[in-house]
Amino acid sequence: LVAALQITLRPADGLFAMIDERPDGLLANPTSLGAFAAGTAVACGYVAVRSVGRRRQLAHLAAVMCVATAHLSASRISMIAIALVSLGSAVRRSWKALAETVGSIIAGVIVAETAARLTQSRAGSDRLTAGVQGADGRFEVWR
Repeated sequence: LVAALQITLRPADGLFAMIDERPDGLLANPTSLGAFAAGTAVACGYVAVRSVGRRRQLAHLAAVMCVATAHLSASRISMIAIALVSLGSAVRRSWKALAETVGSIIAGVIVAETAARLTQSRAGSDRLTAGVQGADGRFEVWR
């Protein structure tokens, strides 16, 4: 919720200011937000695959929102972790579970990309094509 407010309001300074155009959700940095959101997305996906009825739908919705938050944090490794862990656990369950998991991940990325475009923010896909590669690029960002 805090990350969504940071993306929407885009404060320039203070407690809610973003770090390098990336929300931190009141955690230490955007990478921490991505890791937290990734873990929560995987947990919600786990519950969704093993539940029925209304609980299943709510768990999928929560997983979509957590994937979107991880993507908006622009933490590339969190998105890779979500994909690997979620898909790996869903494959062992059934093809239906795999399809639902893939659908939740795709929906989360679409929600994040839409929010990023509407608010003119950066998302994970922007960082993949940003051209900042390796340690030299990271040092240049902090200069």
